[in-house]
Amino acid sequence: MCYGRVTWGVTTVTNFDRIFRIQKRAMRIIHKKPFKEHCKPLFATSQILTLPCTYILEICKLFVKNEHKFTNKIENSHNTRRNFIPLPRHRTAKIEHCASYMARKIITKILKINTDIKFNKSFLNKVKNLLKQKAYYELSEFFEDDEFVV
Repeated sequence: MCYGRVTWGVTTVTNFDRIFRIQKRAMRIIHKKPFKEHCKPLFATSQILTLPCTYILEICKLFVKNEHKFTNKIENSHNTRRNFIPLPRHRTAKIEHCASYMARKIITKILKINTDIKFNKSFLNKVKNLLKQKAYYELSEFFEDDEFVV
């Protein structure tokens, strides 16, 4: 499941759900739970990332590796209250499924709650641990969660 995690987020909903159902089935088998058992607590207790969480983490890794491409490195001496990375203008919804667009959107979401973040390995470890606890089933859950404090 590690191969091509960044591309999973841009695949069709049907393909994404198919892969995620296989992951949930594997969790039920590992924990010897019935077929209809809810898996969210299983993911949280076993500290395994759900498919949407692996996508969020990989997008954060992409951002940390290529931060210079996403942000303008001009440092101001005063607070400009711009704790976000501007999203590019676009005409089609296809751009919104691009990894670079999602990286900007996810990092902006994290920066709305957490200011003054250093994007390094400790940031990625904190994000990974939080994602393990939260066990999101959809990206929309992540964007609606106001308690994602890194």
